[in-house]
Amino acid sequence: MKAVNARPAEDSVDLLARIRRQFDDSAQLKLKAHDVLAEPIVRATEIMVKCLLANGKILACGNGGSAADAQHFSAELLNRFERERPGSPRLR
Repeated sequence: MKAVNARPAEDSVDLLARIRRQFDDSAQLKLKAHDVLAEPIVRATEIMVKCLLANGKILACGNGGSAADAQHFSAELLNRFERERPGSPRLR
């Protein structure tokens, strides 16, 4: 078996700084998205609720990773999201 050499301590410091920057960048992006996306998300939610109350359907589709996102979104509609509630028979 080949021995693995430990990296110098300075590489660990660089890695730690890089990870911290990635967390900071992610947090900043979320704060910017909050300002831009909150109102459109409210409008989309209102449209979906009106659709379901009018016995309409919400269709979700995608290809590859987007298909997985669509499936997850559909599962949240069929079951629950953030709080317990009965599943809607209109969605089955």
